[in-house]
Amino acid sequence: MNFLDGSLFPENQEKLVITVAPYGPEWMPADFPEDIPQFLDTLEQGYEVVCGWRHRRAEGIVRRWPSRVANVLLRALSGVDIHDFGTTFRAYRAELVKELRLLGDFHRYIPALARQAGGRITEIPIRNVVRPAGQSSYGLGRTVGVSLDLVLLYFLMRYMDRPLRAFGQLALLAATVGATILGALLLLAWASGMPTVREHSGWFLISILLLLASVQILMTGILAEILVRVLFGMGDRRVYAVRREWGAEAPPP
Repeated sequence: MNFLDGSLFPENQEKLVITVAPYGPEWMPADFPEDIPQFLDTLEQGYEVVCGWRHRRAEGIVRRWPSRVANVLLRALSGVDIHDFGTTFRAYRAELVKELRLLGDFHRYIPALARQAGGRITEIPIRNVVRPAGQSSYGLGRTVGVSLDLVLLYFLMRYMDRPLRAFGQLALLAATVGATILGALLLLAWASGMPTVREHSGWFLISILLLLASVQILMTGILAEILVRVLFGMGDRRVYAVRREWGAEAPPP
């Protein structure tokens, strides 16, 4: 992914960032630079991120259908209503980019992270051509990694600032299932006089393991909650984003 900064457009210097997709070690853009003015015009309509949408994909079905499934999942998980999370042809306002923290392969999910940071996001149709050179780095071999990233993305989008809610729900589920199994065994023993612990030892062990697991999961959630509070208590980390301030004094030069 190559970056074009605002210095290429003097009127927008240090105000925007444009990313394009390269084909190889040299800068061979897969996108059409002549589409950049359309991105800029859309940014001026009040958006912080403008994503390209390859509405007429030039790749074969082996690439299109997995990409379509991934886009549907990402829309559902992130709440960002765009069609193409895979393209890197995008335009951003620089102040939003500074708020993004990209680790690992999370550059694929920039629109979701931008929404979490308070950005307003839209998309515009762009052209797409058959790759003239090089080989794609993406394929079915990345399915497992992408699936794990989606689980992490779901957690970060919904529970980053309240992890106890996520762990608490899992703990409640485990405790409910364990208590139900144990209660059924006790009821059976009372009604029939059967030594259920001996006759159904497997179910008894499962119930005990689930109850112990619920305690472990709950304690993990409490620890995660403490760590998150320590994290957001350091420096200027905030769980909200300030888009604009009214009536604030101008900062000193």
